[in-house]
Amino acid sequence: MKKFMAILCTIMMILCVSFAFAGCIDDKDEKLSVSNENVSIDYNNFLGYSVKVTGSITNTTGKDLSYISVEYKIYDSSNAVIGTALANANSIGAGETWKFEASSLGWFDERPSTVKFYKIQTMKEF
Repeated sequence: MKKFMAILCTIMMILCVSFAFAGCIDDKDEKLSVSNENVSIDYNNFLGYSVKVTGSITNTTGKDLSYISVEYKIYDSSNAVIGTALANANSIGAGETWKFEASSLGWFDERPSTVKFYKIQTMKEF
């Protein structure tokens, strides 16, 4: 029950943030890419498996970013999406590098098989 409530609260928080920024986010900024990417999968006897992805993104847009997020899809052994790993930050200036740590938004009973980059979203300063 605790696991279900934690997942439900996380989903509700993400939905609230998503609606707050609806229409303001640019997910088509091809100038940004991830470097120094590292994926780790950990196991906890009580909760299950979790995923963490670390890496860096350098702001090469030429403008300050008021918001940036990076998202990864997590797959099981049958290649079905079982979750995501997400990280976000505010106020990344032009030319600055953001070292992120994207964590899974839940715990998994089965060991995740694959973790793939999905997208970067940004919101530029006006």
